[in-house]
Amino acid sequence: TEPVATPEASEAETLVRDYLAAIADEDSLTAWALLTPEAQSFYGGDPEVYASWFGRDGITTAAEAGLFADAEFTEGEGPEGAFTLVSAQTDSAADAWIVRETDGGLLLDDAGIPTTGGSLYEWQNPASGAEDSSESGALDPSQPATLFFASPASFDSDVPSSLGYPDTVWAYVDGTEVPAELGPASDAGRTFTVATDALPTDGEPHSLTIVWQIGTDSLGWRSTTTALLPSS
Repeated sequence: TEPVATPEASEAETLVRDYLAAIADEDSLTAWALLTPEAQSFYGGDPEVYASWFGRDGITTAAEAGLFADAEFTEGEGPEGAFTLVSAQTDSAADAWIVRETDGGLLLDDAGIPTTGGSLYEWQNPASGAEDSSESGALDPSQPATLFFASPASFDSDVPSSLGYPDTVWAYVDGTEVPAELGPASDAGRTFTVATDALPTDGEPHSLTIVWQIGTDSLGWRSTTTALLPSS
């Protein structure tokens, strides 16, 4: 379905804006209460551990929260209504947040990038790494947008991955679902691609988000967003 600008009364947008406001205020306890149990489990269920992650990769930082405070948001629905994806972009950055219905009501799946364990991921086109969309390079339009997942087997670690190692992902441009395909796979990892003909060509900034389910043992979802910036 086509995304729509979120109405003022949207519960999903309200939740995201409350979350961003808490992060901008460095109020980790309020932000913590807005996370799903699955997201909280990434931090061992400890709000003090979560507080120590403020400003680190994978979760929205105070600076990013300020960037998106006045942005216009769009909403898109996940597969079979599993979540609502709330997206935003500015002239230089983009992000998206997974809002999911839980036993405690609407909450956010938003967790960091572990420093140990397997199955890390990175955007290769645009070359923006894992999460730092504010430092995204321009998309090479001659190649599909590409997200690479490293195989857990390629890591010398006994720590299990909290990211998952998906064989299926969902892709969204500004909240509109677009096709994503499993590309070349090797012992090193898996590559997912979004064909260039599924991406906007109007020369304006857009957001591209890849979403995946962590695994069969978790209800949690994860996402990574890169800014699609016009080439200079």
